[in-house]
Amino acid sequence: MPPANLLVDSVISISAFFGAFVVIIVLKPRGAQDYLVSRFLFVLYLVAGLMLVRTIDWYTGSAFFKVATLILASLIPLSILLLTEALLRRHAPLWSKWVTASGTALLLILSVFSQTFVGPVSTIALFTFQAYAFGLAAYLIVTRDKASLTAEENKTISRFALALVLILPLLITDFPQLSSLFPARLAGIAVLFSCWLVMNLRRSQFIRCDAVITFGVTLAITFGVTWCLGQVLPLDARTQMQVASMLLAFLMLFTLLLEAYWSWTNKRNHGLLHHVVGGSIASLDSFLRFKQDNSLLGNALVLQPSDLGDFDLDFLRELFSNSPVLRRPDNTTDAELSERAKEQMDWLFKKYDATHILLVGENPLRLLALSLPQITNSSGGELEFEVFQRTAYLISQSENVK
Repeated sequence: MPPANLLVDSVISISAFFGAFVVIIVLKPRGAQDYLVSRFLFVLYLVAGLMLVRTIDWYTGSAFFKVATLILASLIPLSILLLTEALLRRHAPLWSKWVTASGTALLLILSVFSQTFVGPVSTIALFTFQAYAFGLAAYLIVTRDKASLTAEENKTISRFALALVLILPLLITDFPQLSSLFPARLAGIAVLFSCWLVMNLRRSQFIRCDAVITFGVTLAITFGVTWCLGQVLPLDARTQMQVASMLLAFLMLFTLLLEAYWSWTNKRNHGLLHHVVGGSIASLDSFLRFKQDNSLLGNALVLQPSDLGDFDLDFLRELFSNSPVLRRPDNTTDAELSERAKEQMDWLFKKYDATHILLVGENPLRLLALSLPQITNSSGGELEFEVFQRTAYLISQSENVK
């Protein structure tokens, strides 16, 4: 393999490996509870291993890694069938299971002896069998009973079908007998796109046109940058396609990393809701005893009447009865407040360095001061504050009734 082709193919494959690895990290905590996620993980493990092992094979030429590459590739059709069954929530036809199982067994045998005279036969058989597996998955998806599936399940299947549409043509570029005709092996691009779709499965507002538009924008940026480079550097058409392929792989990997970061941030920023669900409701004191259990709420401060000696308690009761959740900007935006009231509110937020102050009890008056600037301007975060405050307030009211 020419050095330029080796570099391009390596960049794409390693990017696909890291992309699959990122998705595995995100999905793994849910794998034990969800059979669909566990089958996604099975496919991702195979794909990640395949991308890594074949790259090592290109650089070492080791017979061991070459055989390992073929073995992993031979298991892809079986994993696709298992995933398709999980998506459709029904078994594939019996004949397709026999064909897939028999084909997988035959390919595994051919892979072991791929360094002998059966090598060319094994690669042709592998490509044919993979094309059959993706075609079978497409057939099962098209002929599925949509009425037996929920709307969300049908959306998920549509996204999977979108990945198949991209994988099938790009798979041809990885076929050894044809790879020299293309500037790069592009199956890794299909892997990255599929990983990106998997990362977005949990977004109910994410629909098929979003995927097409986002991928189209990424392609436009890729080819725009490549065209600019072609104007300032002496690059022929093949080299420009190679540059575009590497740039696209980097951009899609970067997008996956961003998705993973947003997923982690979203989970971290739901600390208040997690506490509402898992916190003790035996008493208000036990409900508010969370500093050691929740890193997000570790800086919260419960304010008792003894802590509010600098303030007019009657004024605070009246203010929080109208607005039980106050944010820092609220202390200066209410034109109806007197100057003295504004001064008290300004001092209340500054004294406890709070971004939010919540009413959690009326008799006696108890407030909760929080400093969470990372979600101060988030509408979802504000809703969490309201849910948390309402729960704490109801617990306090039930104590007063007792």
